[in-house]
Amino acid sequence: MIKLILAGILLLICFVLPLHVYSIGGDQGIGIQGSFYRFQVTGYGPMMITMTRDISYVTTGIYSGRTAISIGLWVTGSISLVITTLIHLIRPDCFNHHYPQLSGFLLIGAGVSYVVSCIAQFGPFLNGSAGISMPFGGFALMLLGIGMTIYPSLFC
Repeated sequence: MIKLILAGILLLICFVLPLHVYSIGGDQGIGIQGSFYRFQVTGYGPMMITMTRDISYVTTGIYSGRTAISIGLWVTGSISLVITTLIHLIRPDCFNHHYPQLSGFLLIGAGVSYVVSCIAQFGPFLNGSAGISMPFGGFALMLLGIGMTIYPSLFC
């Protein structure tokens, strides 16, 4: 039962819940960012930007520098989160003894990647000329991952 609850929570985190709330510098806009999307409201109106569009912007050179690094780190965190979710949905027999710790380490990695992504974009104190960042989801994933590595029997 715990496996199904955890898989459901991971699916929500993966596809629905925002992991990052931010304000664009100089009060130009606000936004939320999930694993695979970004929704922001600016003076140009509301915009939904998917991860594939962000990757396209990086590969075509529209985004460069800190923004490109930030997107690369965010994509890395999302891949780690998807792998963890798949492990919990499929759960092959080879993961019976070690999958909680593996999942925990992957979640810690995803959380760190998300927070470092925000630091790359907004600065070391998560605020600066680019705006203000609040990566609640990254910290929550790190806590969940730490819990899974310290108390693996709770997640079997």
